[in-house]
Amino acid sequence: MSKTFIRLIQSSFLLPLLALLFWANSSGATTPPNQGEVVTIMRVNNRNFTVQEYATFLQNHQDLMGKALSSDEGKAEIVREMAASYLLSEQLFKEGLVKREKDRNPTQQEGIKAYEALADKYFPLPKAPDEDTAYKYYQAHPEKYGIPETIRLNQILVKVNDAAPNNLVEAAKEKADKILKRLDAGESFGAIAEKDSDNPIGRVTKGDIGFILLSDHPWLKSTLEGKKVGDRLDVVKTPQGFEVLQITDRHPGMLTPYANIHDSVVKAIRHEEQQKLRYAYVREIAKGAKIEVLLPESKKMFPNGMFP
Repeated sequence: MSKTFIRLIQSSFLLPLLALLFWANSSGATTPPNQGEVVTIMRVNNRNFTVQEYATFLQNHQDLMGKALSSDEGKAEIVREMAASYLLSEQLFKEGLVKREKDRNPTQQEGIKAYEALADKYFPLPKAPDEDTAYKYYQAHPEKYGIPETIRLNQILVKVNDAAPNNLVEAAKEKADKILKRLDAGESFGAIAEKDSDNPIGRVTKGDIGFILLSDHPWLKSTLEGKKVGDRLDVVKTPQGFEVLQITDRHPGMLTPYANIHDSVVKAIRHEEQQKLRYAYVREIAKGAKIEVLLPESKKMFPNGMFP
């Protein structure tokens, strides 16, 4: 097996795809056997996907756990990947790269060979970028190649959902503005956070929410541009609602020298470009698929469809 394809296996969710490939070749069952009581998240071409399978998918991909816990967007990305893997597994049969046999599932080696052929045809690994492109990528992604920048914050949160009615959003903003005025009048940040923050951890710690990776929060990185330790920000609209923030500590990032990780940078760029091709291909074949999100809590995660 080529080194290129070994990397493809490790980075493109091939193992879950192979598992789905086996189920896709089963005798018409819409859920894997021995599931017991199941809760269905979505249905793709009459194939049900359960909460239990979602949990198993996460167990097999610990690197995705943070996304699943951090936001609805992260959960949606994982559900989308499950659907994509299944659509690709069906495509292996449609392309004749593997055969449906009543009493035999494809072997792992057959599945790997078939997936490699599909990738080579529709979303091949792009050629290596030129050095200028690779170096610019390295500079733009410091969090991947060293110790990322972190910042320690005090926070007072007034929580409100983006989808909440306008009157609730306005009420939350008004509450945050009043908190800011109390701070301007000399009231203690910690005392207000302890009593009025909607962050339960922040109430206990009197506002201290610890060190945060700026690379994980693009909105925060831009908001704190040019700010220094000790600065307090005015009311900021965030994914959680409205926040008043104060910088208490800051640790700059430290990059690994480019020469030491050149090959890793090139590999990352090629992988990302291939994933764009893969997504475009999946989006195209999804047009001919019937995809239904069935779990009410999950429907709101896909306002523009599974593959917008």
